[in-house]
Amino acid sequence: PDMSTAVTSQELETRPVASASGASSATAPAAGAKQPSPASRTTAQTGAQQSKATPKSAQAAADQERYYNEAFILYQQKTYAQAIARFEEFTARFPSSSLADNALYWIGECYLDMNQPQPALESFQKLLIRYPTGNKVPDGYLKSGIAHMKLNDVAKAAESFRKVTESYPDSDAARVARDLLARMEEK
Repeated sequence: PDMSTAVTSQELETRPVASASGASSATAPAAGAKQPSPASRTTAQTGAQQSKATPKSAQAAADQERYYNEAFILYQQKTYAQAIARFEEFTARFPSSSLADNALYWIGECYLDMNQPQPALESFQKLLIRYPTGNKVPDGYLKSGIAHMKLNDVAKAAESFRKVTESYPDSDAARVARDLLARMEEK
């Protein structure tokens, strides 16, 4: 699984096709350059108007970035209880964020690192139910299997590992799951 998931506001913020920077480049053409058509000026003006209308979305993106990165830093510092609290706050404040599934994943990782497989499993299951198309789904299945193993539920662990290998065969999570399944079969 990708461990470098700290984000920037550029990754969170969706920008209109015509941006404010496009508007400024259309205002001062070089000598001899073609004047922009009225349609392109309108597009540039619309972009400038849209950029003025997006401070709330820019602020929301900045808030998301700050909350997520603070939580991730706490995880990296191994202050798991604090990281869990911050990731939970993130998922409560930004449930439709593209990073909400990541936050649930890291909550589960925190619990696994604290050797608490039951709450870890619950977090991974929330991830799989709430965000079935999220980027952390393959890892969620893998880590669910690991949590099941820690809970001595070998059958459910194997079921989770098979799910990731069948549904996401080319993922890193599937490669790890195949290795774990092979070890389980050797015993």
